[in-house]
Amino acid sequence: MASIKVLFLLTAGLISYEEFHQTWKLLSSHLKLEISDNAISDLAQSIDFNKDGSIDINEFMEAFRLVDLSAHVE
Repeated sequence: MASIKVLFLLTAGLISYEEFHQTWKLLSSHLKLEISDNAISDLAQSIDFNKDGSIDINEFMEAFRLVDLSAHVE
């Protein structure tokens, strides 16, 4: 459910830090994972490459591309 919310928000073009935070909290509760508010904030800020206070679809996709690339580094 949470991933669907992210997709809908991102297809609108932008997701605010607050929407990102709420989605991560929901996702982590469903997955029974602990993630602190500070960790979510740090993640949002690291994805917001242009530092405009929101995450657009390009920033979101680039962040996951970088994570995927780092998984393949030996």
